[in-house]
Amino acid sequence: MTIIFISNIKRYIPPVQSAQNQKSELLSFYKEMYRRTGELIPQTGPNTGVAPAAGGLSGSELALKVLRQVIDSRTGELAGEPIYYLDVRSSEDFSAPAPDYYILSNFRFKHTKPLNIRGNAGISLIHAFMIMEYKLGNRKGEYAVGSVSQRFEPSDYRGTGPILADGAIGFLLKAEAGSNEEGFYIEDYHITREKEKFKQLIGKEDYIVCHNNVETRSMAWESDFRTEFLSYDFGCMDTFCTLENLCARRMLKNGQTVTLVSVKNSNYTGIKLKYKEK
Repeated sequence: MTIIFISNIKRYIPPVQSAQNQKSELLSFYKEMYRRTGELIPQTGPNTGVAPAAGGLSGSELALKVLRQVIDSRTGELAGEPIYYLDVRSSEDFSAPAPDYYILSNFRFKHTKPLNIRGNAGISLIHAFMIMEYKLGNRKGEYAVGSVSQRFEPSDYRGTGPILADGAIGFLLKAEAGSNEEGFYIEDYHITREKEKFKQLIGKEDYIVCHNNVETRSMAWESDFRTEFLSYDFGCMDTFCTLENLCARRMLKNGQTVTLVSVKNSNYTGIKLKYKEK
């Protein structure tokens, strides 16, 4: 497989507040679609939890918050436009007919190609990175930007624990790392529906970062280094939320492996990374 490098990881978590304070981003254009989606997804209780909630920010505005940080953190060699924008979301965006193009217009990027992935937990990230391997390949000097986000409508059920929360993660992707650049090489992926096989595939890594949801917790991994937001599940950005915190706390050493583990709907997924220090 072609190895790609992920860096400049930025995070935005909105304030913890009552989910009832969430404002709707639903345009009238989407009301019938949203109603039908709600009929297909069973709701099991009122939305009374307290969680990081976007409030008046739309899903696209959450993504913009982290992408601005990522774009501002570029080095001189990456001053041009990214060739791709990778938009991964746990939840639908009902705030604009073409949210990816709305986001790109904020940076006046005219040639960046948007790629949108709607998935669940670790599967969506694996699909996103596999696409980037194919698209970026060995294109030295070129790069992509990405965001992973989750944002709920006021009536969406957030569960009882861990409570589904809003937020966004942003990053850069490219074919190779700079000599003085911190980040992670994406080395391997695992997807299976067999629990025991998955345990064997993961093995004993230096760090195992677990998705903070009930299904992944039930695996009872010995290594889980999440020290904040323990009551919340950030969907497909959840493991990257923990990964960003590990970097901020300077917990990793050069060459250490980190595996992002997620279990959702009996899909067992792992993303193996290798840390590179500055």
